[in-house]
Amino acid sequence: MPQLQDLSSIVPLKLLQAAGVPSASIAVLSGGTVETHVITKGSEDVDTIYQACSISKAITGIAVARLIDKGRLTYDTPISDHLPAHILDLITTDKTESLLSAMTVGTIVSHTSGLSQGGFSGYDGQVPSVEQILAGTAPANTPQIHFNSFPGAQFAYSGGGWTVLQLFLEHLLSKRFAEIMQELVLGPLQMTRSHYGPFTEVEQNYAKAHLTGDVQARAPHHELPELAAAGLWTTPTDLLKAIAAVQTSLASEDGFLTRAAAQKLLAPIMDAGVGRGDIARGFFVTDTTFGHSGSNEPGYRTYFMGSRPFDNGSDAPPSDIGIAIFTNSGLGWEAMQKLLPAVFYLRGWPYQKEICCYAPVEAYVAYALPASLQSKDTNLAWKAWEGQWESGWQIGSAKEDDVERPTLAFRGLQAMSLLPGAGPIRSLKPGKEVLFVADGLDIGVRLTWNEEGERVVKLMQTGVGSELKTLHRSTR
Repeated sequence: MPQLQDLSSIVPLKLLQAAGVPSASIAVLSGGTVETHVITKGSEDVDTIYQACSISKAITGIAVARLIDKGRLTYDTPISDHLPAHILDLITTDKTESLLSAMTVGTIVSHTSGLSQGGFSGYDGQVPSVEQILAGTAPANTPQIHFNSFPGAQFAYSGGGWTVLQLFLEHLLSKRFAEIMQELVLGPLQMTRSHYGPFTEVEQNYAKAHLTGDVQARAPHHELPELAAAGLWTTPTDLLKAIAAVQTSLASEDGFLTRAAAQKLLAPIMDAGVGRGDIARGFFVTDTTFGHSGSNEPGYRTYFMGSRPFDNGSDAPPSDIGIAIFTNSGLGWEAMQKLLPAVFYLRGWPYQKEICCYAPVEAYVAYALPASLQSKDTNLAWKAWEGQWESGWQIGSAKEDDVERPTLAFRGLQAMSLLPGAGPIRSLKPGKEVLFVADGLDIGVRLTWNEEGERVVKLMQTGVGSELKTLHRSTR
């Protein structure tokens, strides 16, 4: 069976760097064991810390759940109960002041508070206070945090809300936010390579932000005083300790959280839009997964997810798995989109139609499998799809080393060889899907069936504005 270390042959450094990513740090949880793998042109290793970006919110969400377990607050606690008037005045006007009574801890952690400001770009230079950020006054580089909508009315991603929550927790507990997180989550879970806020000069093992695989950003990183929203530094291995803690809590009364608190933490509240799943309380969730993604400027892209119990036979993944992928490039998301299905392939986990913070798996172009990982048995199942397809596409064949292999062509242009893809496939009633990648192009080809049992070809091309295409047999 392929192992996680086989990622080196699926994603050699040269390929990752050509995609604009100088390093990718990956950790995989399965059956209580964590495997790690780092692809890098530099000195990054499994202990190298990266900015977790918006994953910071999920870990803050766990801290809130712990405070609920301790009886310090509830999701219905009004934020205005523990913030002084001069702070509340920063985010309200005479017209919106009455909305404060409806803005609760629960509305903030579910992005339904009605507050503005999705994300933050951080600072390379003078850093504002949290009060200046709320007010939108210099040197803050974002406008005033304010009500855009009614609390509880709709999902609207708000890092601004989490920044208000940061101050709320500091006033509630009379401690600095970084200290709160260390005491509630990072310390108890032995996340020894994790902290909120700036690191000391002693810390040298951190990933420096890049614009591409070769070009480092002018600032090696930005400082984000919006700690609850985006200020966590950590490693993929440490993050999976949090995933495992939530999973254990879901399955036992002896977990890090009470089972009731863990269940409420991941209980879906409302749809969060295509590619996200539902919003819960600090996490995005689907029927089988929970997690979060993140993006910090000038160059960090991150993702983590864990599985959750779901009674749906063989279609559900094991309930104790997790994945964390960190990159230190502004172009890292595309690589993470390919790494996730590659990990599913290597671990033999079943295809998931939807994964939290990730559009349908079939909508992404997989990495191609190297020859060393391809089956030695010639699989000619693809020949059932050979022929002309609508819009000028063609599945053909060509001999390579005396072996018949599939090709893809478009409107008479040169045909490209199709290589097996590193991603999960479905076993459907008519048969098992076949996944390919066009050699030399960034096009994914999934040979499958529609709900009526008709053979179809699903195509995905990487690029802005690209969307999954479903092709039917040409009638011409």
